[in-house]
Amino acid sequence: MVDPVLVARRLRHENEREAELLSRRRLDAQKLGRELADRILSLHPEVRRVWGIGSTFEEWRSYRSTSDIDLAIESGDVLSLMPLVEGEEMEVDLVDLSSCDAAFADFIRQQGVILAEVPA
Repeated sequence: MVDPVLVARRLRHENEREAELLSRRRLDAQKLGRELADRILSLHPEVRRVWGIGSTFEEWRSYRSTSDIDLAIESGDVLSLMPLVEGEEMEVDLVDLSSCDAAFADFIRQQGVILAEVPA
């Protein structure tokens, strides 16, 4: 006979372990996003600001094991930046703020996290 208390304990332990692994992965993704943002600014002076968006940076959003790193670029050519983010251990998507519709660009500026920017 299956002991429901033992099953519940095992499931709780597995859920806690998964949550801990996801939390570590999110922190690693945030760190990599910041490193990439710094690299982008140092190699591409035309870029003015790099925003972190999506579930990696927006703590109110659910984070999953398949979550990627989303970076929004203010100024600069996203296509020329692609080689900097390709081949990373986590998938990285780049968004060009100038090509977004105004509502999405505003959302990024309100909800996103500035990872790197050129001093004013």
